Amino acid sequence: KEYISRPDTPKEWGQRALRHMADCHYWLGRDGKKEELLIAAEFYKNTLENFPDPRKENALTYYRLAKTYEHMKYYPEAVKQYQNLTKKYPDSPYVPEAYYKIGEIYYQDGKYNEAAEGFVQYLMKYRGRAHTKKSYYLVAHSYYKAKQSTNAEMWFRDAMQKWPDMSSIPKDIIIDYGAHKISMLRFEEGAAAFSLFVNLYPSDPRTKDVMMSLADAYSRAGQAKAALAVY
Repeated sequence: KEYISRPDTPKEWGQRALRHMADCHYWLGRDGKKEELLIAAEFYKNTLENFPDPRKENALTYYRLAKTYEHMKYYPEAVKQYQNLTKKYPDSPYVPEAYYKIGEIYYQDGKYNEAAEGFVQYLMKYRGRAHTKKSYYLVAHSYYKAKQSTNAEMWFRDAMQKWPDMSSIPKDIIIDYGAHKISMLRFEEGAAAFSLFVNLYPSDPRTKDVMMSLADAYSRAGQAKAALAVY
């Protein structure tokens, strides 16, 4: 603090020192101390106030501030800071993750229409990057949760054509994909999803219920022997 307040301290070094102080509190907060995250957020905000945009180093500060709010589950503030990063520093290497995180935070917060829009924006800009496969399925699942079955079907179908192996997809999406297919009267596709879940997660507490859904899907698909085998 003394170094930052000295009149002979160069601005760029003062900014780095202030952000490094925030980083120290951030990493302590990551270990479970929420009060440290609150302190980190204040230091990051002070950094931005004392060293206003445009300033290349502020891209990292916005990114860390967004991550801090995300860890505290202050979702609206986290989204706001990720959006600040994407708008003010579009060429920053942190921007692709910021776009993905905007969709992910909306998804975690149950705002499924906004989540779908966020993931679509990520795919429009960064298709082929690390989160492409998961983003496709998350768009589909967001539409499913938002009760937009037509859009859900379109995105699920496109995702399955590109990546038919769902073994790396989150459990909830596999179950809901199966339920979605049943609602569309595509019983064999629903059964395939339920069967995949049962084989991947035999010890999951939901597996018994999924097996009942699997048997019902086989029955409605006219596969009586398969249904009886599951029962």
